[in-house]
Amino acid sequence: MSAPPLPAVQTLGLTRTYGSMVALNALDLTVNQGDLFGFIGSNGAGKTTTLRILATFLAPSAGQALVLGHDVVRDADAVRQVLAVQDAGVDAQLLAQPGQPFLDRPPAGPPDHVADEEDPQGIESVAAGCTSSETLFPASCV
Repeated sequence: MSAPPLPAVQTLGLTRTYGSMVALNALDLTVNQGDLFGFIGSNGAGKTTTLRILATFLAPSAGQALVLGHDVVRDADAVRQVLAVQDAGVDAQLLAQPGQPFLDRPPAGPPDHVADEEDPQGIESVAAGCTSSETLFPASCV
């Protein structure tokens, strides 16, 4: 009998703080491969923070996040090889056409452009183009 496939995304106690502000509080989440999953919540609920951590744009303060079994902190380069970032403003019809340059890989290297207390959303420091309007897609789904 073969082992079950690795979850596409798994978080265990995933937390992100900015000083005394808790942006993400001990998130435990499992999204299996092939599942369609959406984040719904009020402003400040931690949706964008979670996606930024999963895409290696932002380091967690505590806990663990895995993408296809790769730890987003210890094995960030492997995570970047299996992810693509798409701007939510791109027409989904264009994605079906080969050669469309609307997908991009997260930048190589450690997340040295993380948000901080001065820039809690990381808007200015994420020069690679990550904004709160971006969505995370596994590269294999594109």
